[in-house]
Amino acid sequence: MSTFVGPSLGRSSANPAQSGYHLKQVNPSYASGYYWIKSAAMPNPLQMYVDMTLDGGGYDFYAFQGTGTSIGSYSATTHSGYAL
Repeated sequence: MSTFVGPSLGRSSANPAQSGYHLKQVNPSYASGYYWIKSAAMPNPLQMYVDMTLDGGGYDFYAFQGTGTSIGSYSATTHSGYAL
């Protein structure tokens, strides 16, 4: 995964966080917003919205349909063939 864990973690596709939860643990002062995430199961990083306040924070969301933070989801949605 990422070799850098400082203030640049999640700020670019070259240095993605493993998850929104990981991002919250490493940088608890980060505000809610869009960050680059790449789990071990993902073929490449995605920019996802991470909520840093709800119930302790660290929740990442990928919009399948809609705009902003209003989203709809599909249980069978994939990213380059990998289930999200």
